[in-house]
Parts: sequence; structure tokens; C-alpha cells
Amino acid sequence: MRVLYVGSGSGTCLSRLRSLRRLESDVHFLDTDPAPETLGRIGRFLGRSLFVGPSHRRRNRDFVARVNEFEPHVVWVDKSVWVWPATLRHARRRGAFLVHHFTDAIHPRHAATWWSFHLLRRSLPLYDLNFTTNIDDVEHLRRRGVTVELTHLAYDSDRFDAQPLSPAEADAWSRDVVFIGHQEPRTERFMRALLDAGQPLTVFGWGWGRSELARRYPAAVRDGQISDEDYIRAIKGARIALCCVSEMNYNQTAARSYEIPACGTFLLAMRTPQHVESYREGQEAEFFSTPAELVDKVRRYLADDPLRKRVALAGWRRCSGDDYSWNRYMRTDWGKVLERVAARGSG
Repeated sequence: MRVLYVGSGSGTCLSRLRSLRRLESDVHFLDTDPAPETLGRIGRFLGRSLFVGPSHRRRNRDFVARVNEFEPHVVWVDKSVWVWPATLRHARRRGAFLVHHFTDAIHPRHAATWWSFHLLRRSLPLYDLNFTTNIDDVEHLRRRGVTVELTHLAYDSDRFDAQPLSPAEADAWSRDVVFIGHQEPRTERFMRALLDAGQPLTVFGWGWGRSELARRYPAAVRDGQISDEDYIRAIKGARIALCCVSEMNYNQTAARSYEIPACGTFLLAMRTPQHVESYREGQEAEFFSTPAELVDKVRRYLADDPLRKRVALAGWRRCSGDDYSWNRYMRTDWGKVLERVAARGSG
């Protein structure tokens, strides 16, 4: 099976690519990360607002060229925010079965982000099969006539494990409580509650530099994107790692929901149906619904190291034993792709 995988060369997209290459031997990769470009104000406007700027033209041109060159049986597109419908129609005319994978909400609760997904929403009906990790979008898409399957967020078993940090790394990254993720108002309310209560906390991620939290507690904030390597070090160095799901994306889990326990670190996550389904509360992870509950549980588990370590170990066993990994979910999802490709061929 000849496959063209179209997506980013980093993050969870790269994890899914590696998993797919374990399943198929002939997988070609088109890296869609933007090349360094010097764009004027008009170029940036065209890209952000009209989706016809130099970056969009280059990536769609490269997409068409790869389809023509490799003649793939399957094209797998990860997060189709820049793909023109005409590009997908061209791939279909060349005989490709089109698959789309998306881990965010299709209608994010943020105006600029919502508009940036315009092409994605337009393109969904053109795919033969869509996968989304957002449970709330599945029925909505099916009512629109979009072919969609629910999949899951996961951890990369090649990168996340319970091996301890080196002594030097442990010394550099030791923290009591960490949160790693972008700033959102609801998340900030939880973080501020901890700091107002005098609890130790370090926040890593994009968007925190201009927040009220940074103004009130500058020593607690490490603004900016953290590298993939430092992300793992920060999780492993923490006694407690927090997981707040995104209100903007109205999701119930995050990749952190599985990456934190996979590192052997204690997971304290927002209480959602999917989190409660993934881990036994108080035994394999802990959950919170309110700022007061978050503060109480941080106090409890920082004060009781043996209990915290028992829960963290049980969470690691659940995460690894039930195989909440991209390898598992890609096996399942790729199986669904093959079934539909076979059905189309026999139809």
C-alpha cells in the first residue's frame, strides 16, 4: 500500500507518522511546516485571512506534485487547515483514498482560531474518512453527512517512558507542581488559585507572558514554547503534573492525559468523563472540578509522598498496560482505513 502522509514534522503528528510506518513499508512524507519566509504585510494578510498567501501556494503546490510523483493509494492529511479543496479534488481524481486526522475542535471558541479553520471545515466532506479526537464533534459531523470516526489522544511510546532523569537533569528540572500548556482564562483561574493559596507552581507554555498571572507571580511563569525534550524533562522532574483540558477546543482529554502517567509522574487532571474512564480516581490519578478542589488535592499529595508515588505507579501501569499509545490507536484507525479501501475496491 503506497501512502502519502501530509503533516507537521514535529509533535503528535510525527508520532502518528512513525506509528504508521510500523504498519506500512511504503509511506512517503510531505512535511508541511512553513519554510522560513519574509512576508510583507499584504502577504501575511492573504495567508491569515484569505488563505491564498505564498505559504499556502507553496504547500498546495508541493502536495499536488507529490501526488503526481508517487500516485499514492492513500493520502493521510493531518490537520487540514491550509489545504485547498481543489488540491483534494486533484488527489481524488488521481485515485487516492483521502484520510484526515484532527485533534482540535472544528468550531473553536476563539474568533481568530475559528476563522483559521475555515478551509478545514470546507474540506471535511471531501475526505473518504475523517478521524477526530473530539467526542463532541462526531455526531455534529455525521448529521452533516461527513464520514467520521472517533479516535483518541495518546502518548508516543518512543519518547515517553518512566526512566528517571540523570542527576544533573533532575537537579535542574525538579519542581513540586507544573502545568505545561497554553494560556486560557479558565486555566489561568485554576493556576491563580494555587498561587493565591501559597502552593508551589511553575507554568510553562505559550501566551502566559502577558497574563495577569505573570504580572502577579512573575517567578512562576516560563512563557514561550517549550522544546519537545524539555517538555519531557519538565514532566519527569515534577512531583505533580497538572492537566487542564482546553475550553477553547471543548475537549475532554489532552495528550498530557497520557504523556504524564507514561513518564511515571503523578497526574492531577480536570475531571471529565473521558479522564474518569481512563483512570480510577484516587487510585491511578486524581481529578478536580473546582479551584478549591485543586488546591486541596495539591496540598494533600505534596504532604504524602508515599501515597502520591503509589498513585503515580498505578497510573503508569494503567497507561502502559492498557496501551494508551499512538501505536495502539494508529493500528485501530489504519485497520478502518484498509477496510474502507477494500470495500471501495470491491464495490
